[in-house]
Amino acid sequence: KIETIGDPYICATILCDDQEDTHVATLARFAVAAVQAAGETLIDLEAPQLGGVSIKVGICSGPVTGCLIGTNNVKFTLLGDTVNVASRMQSTSSPGYIQCAEISGTLIKTQDPSIPLFTRGTVEVKGKGRMMTFWVDKAPLPPEYSLKLSLPRSCSQKPSSLPRSGRARSGGVTFFDVGVKHSTEPDCAPAHVTLAGASRTDSSDWLDPRDDAPCKSPGD
Repeated sequence: KIETIGDPYICATILCDDQEDTHVATLARFAVAAVQAAGETLIDLEAPQLGGVSIKVGICSGPVTGCLIGTNNVKFTLLGDTVNVASRMQSTSSPGYIQCAEISGTLIKTQDPSIPLFTRGTVEVKGKGRMMTFWVDKAPLPPEYSLKLSLPRSCSQKPSSLPRSGRARSGGVTFFDVGVKHSTEPDCAPAHVTLAGASRTDSSDWLDPRDDAPCKSPGD
């Protein structure tokens, strides 16, 4: 640990020990564990339905300068472009996810190929322009795959009392435990539905993990 600035927690590897071949992989595993630990920490013990703490993590690798700053309360810190980019990786990440710069992604692949990496693409980074980045361990569902169902504006049944669909195919997409009925009535309001359990396999196919049956992506 280096320091905390506001709510961000800043840490680094390879400063004290010889971690030449493991430093980025070690940091990535620490980040995964931190996200998991935060998610298991309830926001409010008296209101567990609020869920756990969600944090954003950013990783970058490169040279830094170690220095002492201050006069009365002297403290050690790290400065340099690597620190700035790591901060941008954190700010442009998503809650519950880990984003790393391309150089860190390349090193993770070399140091520990078992750590999952997902290409995010180029991201606009303040002061740097567009940079290629990766998601570490898991990737959020792209916004273009957000789906909608139509629900009656006035429904005789409350959503909680509607039967769980378990599984229903619609438009080439598999829904799991949606818990609502699809309506074709003209007097309908849009409702957002969360897709759970679908794993992305490539740009055109999705895989239903319950029966390994491929189905077309919503984009098609």
